[in-house]
Amino acid sequence: MKRKSASQSAFFNLRVLIGLFVVVAGVFQALFATSGAGLSFGSRTAGSVQIKAPERPVNPISPRGGVQEEWVARYNGGYGPDVADAIAVDGSGNVYVTGSSIGPGTCNLACVDYATIKYDPSGTQQWAARYNGPASDSDQASAIAVDASGNVYVTGSSIGTTWPDYDYATIKYDSSGQQQWVARYSGPGNDLDFGNAIAVDPSGNVYVTGASFGSGTGFDYATVKYDSSGQQQWVARYNGPGNADDEAYGIAVDASGNVYVTGFSDNSGFDYATIKYDSSGQQQWVGRYNGPANDDDEARAITIDGSGNVYVTGYSVGSGTQEDYATIKYNASGTEEWVARYNGQANFNDDAAAIAVDASGNVYVAGWSVGSGSGYDYATVKYDSSGAEQWIARYDGAASVDDQSYAIAVDDSGDVCVTGYSTVDAKTGLTDYTTIKYSQTPSPTPTSTASPTPTTSPSATPRTTPTPRPRPTPAPRPTPRQ
Repeated sequence: MKRKSASQSAFFNLRVLIGLFVVVAGVFQALFATSGAGLSFGSRTAGSVQIKAPERPVNPISPRGGVQEEWVARYNGGYGPDVADAIAVDGSGNVYVTGSSIGPGTCNLACVDYATIKYDPSGTQQWAARYNGPASDSDQASAIAVDASGNVYVTGSSIGTTWPDYDYATIKYDSSGQQQWVARYSGPGNDLDFGNAIAVDPSGNVYVTGASFGSGTGFDYATVKYDSSGQQQWVARYNGPGNADDEAYGIAVDASGNVYVTGFSDNSGFDYATIKYDSSGQQQWVGRYNGPANDDDEARAITIDGSGNVYVTGYSVGSGTQEDYATIKYNASGTEEWVARYNGQANFNDDAAAIAVDASGNVYVAGWSVGSGSGYDYATVKYDSSGAEQWIARYDGAASVDDQSYAIAVDDSGDVCVTGYSTVDAKTGLTDYTTIKYSQTPSPTPTSTASPTPTTSPSATPRTTPTPRPRPTPAPRPTPRQ
């Protein structure tokens, strides 16, 4: 029997606990500072970045193919934990990352800013742009996209003029990282609105989705279209059959302007709920997925291919396997084609957070997976177009404790980029953005003709996503007002 959901996902409660930990740590730090003692959070140089050769072997590698770690880039904001949430790549192989980074100063809970970074193809930082919202309080980026001109679009959650009300806060930067506009969205409940995913079309229209507190409906999907100047065009909301919490975490848009959204929807337990809207925001179909254990199933990311096929991933409680990656392919009509599940080496929790597809229909999924004595590790899986697993790449950082990836993108050369956070100090729990680039080697075939390396196009909405997940996000999401 499915577990009955609360009025919020369990993640919100985890974030509250984590946020309280940060606050308590700050209090102790202040007390020690007053008494002349010190509470050390490790060596933190603001804005520092480190590029490293592969730290650990990528393991395991399937005999059907291969993958090689090219570089690892870290970002340390200098004031506390830094958690990357999203990644995108452009046609030149530049890599863009965004997430949440504690900044200087004091505020109600923690001074968290958006921190968006551009790397060149070799992993060298080009620029970093930070955003501190109007309340100078908690601003947490969740998603990123880049257009053909190199403009960068970021969305997330930002406390507005009334604390603790979060709004969607969507930003456009030019190719040099200069802010062009900011668009904010506050839902009908005038309460909590969390922007979780973003996409951009060839005309520069911007699409954002997330979780927005409604009027008597709990959280609903709220999908917003903006024009290229940041002016709102339409809003589409989805309240599922359970009239309870529905939270969107992934978005994609096709060449015709159709919009695809996924997340989870509560109907006596959480199911994947994937929706197609036409270009005017009218709902076309809804696909729901209930896993084999008839328990909680929470979608985290979505992408589409050139034929209109839709790919969704997230986590799903298995039959005796705890939480597994569960990746689904739908055709253009919303009919399920296949489901691929991944249960990691510890037979414990494995949570997928991001998905990408290349021009050959290969599917790439990233998330985190309990390792062998190493806490959570990055776990990146490649499937072929029929859903057959090709390789797995795992990453355990230098501290060999928790490392969680939240986003993935594939560039035109078939290189795979993932990002998230890696714990740098097991004692303090400090984390950095940790971005990895993998290169692929061609898969061997029984014939004398070598299989070509796939040629890919960058996804408009690598996800990202963010976000009910056990991570060291510095500030909690408050409970909605009743």
